[in-house]
Amino acid sequence: MKTRHTPAWGTLLVVAAAVALAVGGCSRDGGPATSGSAATDAFDGIDLARDFGGLTATAEDPAFADPGMEAALAAEAGEACDDPLLASPEFVRLDRMAREHPDLPDSLRPGLTFLRLRWGHLAGPADSLDASGACARTDWSGTITVDRGLLVVRRVLAFEWPNDQVVFPRVDAQTVSLVSATRCGHDGIVLQVVTRPAALEDSTASGVPNRVRVALGPFSGTWDLAALAAVDTVISVDADGNAFEVSGVRPVRPDACPSGTLAGRYHPAATDLPDSVAAGDPRRLGRFMVACRAHDGRIAGFVRGAYGVDGDGIQVFVGKFIGRRGEFRGLVRGTWEAGDVAGGLGHFNGQWFGAGGAAEGVVSGDGHARPEGDGGHVTGRWAALCDGQVADTVR
Repeated sequence: MKTRHTPAWGTLLVVAAAVALAVGGCSRDGGPATSGSAATDAFDGIDLARDFGGLTATAEDPAFADPGMEAALAAEAGEACDDPLLASPEFVRLDRMAREHPDLPDSLRPGLTFLRLRWGHLAGPADSLDASGACARTDWSGTITVDRGLLVVRRVLAFEWPNDQVVFPRVDAQTVSLVSATRCGHDGIVLQVVTRPAALEDSTASGVPNRVRVALGPFSGTWDLAALAAVDTVISVDADGNAFEVSGVRPVRPDACPSGTLAGRYHPAATDLPDSVAAGDPRRLGRFMVACRAHDGRIAGFVRGAYGVDGDGIQVFVGKFIGRRGEFRGLVRGTWEAGDVAGGLGHFNGQWFGAGGAAEGVVSGDGHARPEGDGGHVTGRWAALCDGQVADTVR
């Protein structure tokens, strides 16, 4: 069987997550350009008594000059996958129709659904949440299929040749076969599902859910494709800490309104969350950093900030959203719930605002505590408000 690959970079974090890479039909492109901007905000001094914690609408160093995030950008060049199906006449026609005619009714417009799947030990990167101790090898080799439409591999995440690869040639347009093994790290993949409009589907498919089926090593799962467009979930696989993550987004205007998934890390700054906080007694309880990937898996930017309790006793988080080169994109704020461990980050939901103060997008997700303590990893989704259908699934 034919496989394509590029050298591995080492396990890190995508969106802050681990992104070593490369493989299975993956090509290289130029790395991100750097800017000469210097960081201007003191993130260690975020004051939750102030609006947006005192963060300002200014540029920052690319990736906030964070080693793990910089490594994610560097590794990105090897993630793109040259799936031959991308050049097939039917894929090109349906993908173009969906992008160029977003206002068509669903019965006439093809559907574009993007999925990010990750499996293994989801914590990272080495400078903050490196898994300690020896981890047993887990074989995740298997298949991902969709009942109808075209299933295309967009990117591979943290693949290390020759242990990990997408198998080419493909069995068919609905099946992706993988060879994957992990120890203390994780692997992942970004997929695009293109579905034919109802008017072009076989009449026997009318009313029948289109299902995505995953059978990778110790994990198996089946979902309705329509439901995955609004899903961000992490499923425990075994007692050794292995887990499976699936996040989805179905953009209506993918070329005009950005949306996608996020992942990163958080660290508590205090050992416990008080049951109540007196008014005027704000405190920071932790910090976080995530990378935001666009629907097609390419890194769109980063968010760095803090969570805690404001002067009114409300659990809030704030942050700054920057683009790939450090350019200012927004200030983020919202509310959060406590996780399963003291001081830990649980579910969060918020918005980002432009320099003029107008709301421009939404963000939500969850913190997942690391068993060994010292924080955990973050998963979630984000969307610009100009694509209202996607934004409604993120809120």
